[in-house]
Amino acid sequence: MQASTRLQGWAGAASSSCHLICPGSADELAAEISAATKAGVSVCPRGGGYSYGDVALNEHNIVCDTSGLDQILAWNPADGVIDVEPGVPLHEILQRVLPEGWVLPVVPGTRFPTVGGATSNNVHGKNSFAVGNFGDCVIEVDLLLANGNTITCSRQANQELFRAAVGGLGLLGVFTRVQLKLARLSSPAMKVDRWTASNLEAVLASVAEAAGNGNDHVIAWIDCFARGRSLGRGTIHAAKHIDAPLPNGALERDLQLPKRRLGLPWPSLVIALARLIGGPIGMRWVSALKYRLDGRRSPPEIVSFPMFNFLIDRIPNWPRMFRHGFVEYEPLIPRNEAVAAFRAMIKRSQELGLQPFFGGVKLHRADEFLLSYSMDGFSIGLDYALSPRRTGVLVKLFADLDRIVEDHGGLVYAAKDDRVAPEVFRRMYDVEAFTAIKRRVDPTELFQSDLYRRLIRAEEGE
Repeated sequence: MQASTRLQGWAGAASSSCHLICPGSADELAAEISAATKAGVSVCPRGGGYSYGDVALNEHNIVCDTSGLDQILAWNPADGVIDVEPGVPLHEILQRVLPEGWVLPVVPGTRFPTVGGATSNNVHGKNSFAVGNFGDCVIEVDLLLANGNTITCSRQANQELFRAAVGGLGLLGVFTRVQLKLARLSSPAMKVDRWTASNLEAVLASVAEAAGNGNDHVIAWIDCFARGRSLGRGTIHAAKHIDAPLPNGALERDLQLPKRRLGLPWPSLVIALARLIGGPIGMRWVSALKYRLDGRRSPPEIVSFPMFNFLIDRIPNWPRMFRHGFVEYEPLIPRNEAVAAFRAMIKRSQELGLQPFFGGVKLHRADEFLLSYSMDGFSIGLDYALSPRRTGVLVKLFADLDRIVEDHGGLVYAAKDDRVAPEVFRRMYDVEAFTAIKRRVDPTELFQSDLYRRLIRAEEGE
């Protein structure tokens, strides 16, 4: 077996020693799967490595890096249908199709995940309230199973497996082809409005109103340090696709990631500065200043699609600003419960002196997939810096947050988790239905991960 490689989740909190393989074609992938079956070791697919926790880790077993399966197999600009291998990063599709008037209907906050990873985690974006999650734009997939066969799954063929594999966390097989339906754009330009709301109730009301008023993308930023009547205050960003010209070269520039600005290695400088001010006191002042500045009256901005959606990509390796890693706790709560749940989570964090440094709110709708992070509700992404000196308090906080989410009928996002208890996960998701399908298509449990053994296999008492 290959020498061990230490792999981390994107947030830097979870890591495992794994045996890494990197097939360069579907045939090589099938051969590696066959070899793993004969060797009696498990396999976990991995795309760009942007899952925050332990979704793409597999301690003492094989991790299959699919980045070598990186071909765009077919692209039809007449109807917006594209076929790709799983290792194609989202940004490569956007570079190909945006200049031709097409776009991926759903993108997360970074352009670098692969199509396979986005499909396995059924990722969401700032427009999930309008178009759903990534799986809603998936037409069909080719799935390599544990027995070596590759089958095509869609809403018409092998429907049950299709609805389990999309959002199935790589636990049923490995995608070898994903077919997507893209969205037509008259222009890559977006008009962005920004305003502030003075408390949590007002923020959520503004997000819902903006989503209902014809905006295509809406997100809110929450100041998690504010207390009292200002608790949950924040800024709302609402964007509409418009038919308008961008400055010459703007789209091409925004589709690329500049490594330097003004001749300086500025991303490293930003990270160094963030570490200097990144304690609770510094972040409290940064959050307050941002809220004040965002409250100034300003006209709408016209920016490109990638500029609006991937602003954080302009700081490469931004998780390094957290010295010991971080946890992004991202629950999804039904609309009518969200204010109470979010308020309780922020207040509990403040009581324990562990305020999240960032908080982002999005609005969602339900979809059809079995383990899907979806419902008619609000999500909030709360970023907590980890500290070896406060491990016990963090464990208590996350247990308290889980209880709050459960009490309000919510979900935690598996793609960003590495610590929720299996009994909590089972109450949130239909794990029994998923494992019944897995037993049929993967009876020897060839496809596993650290998450699988922590949440699903553990729940079965194995």
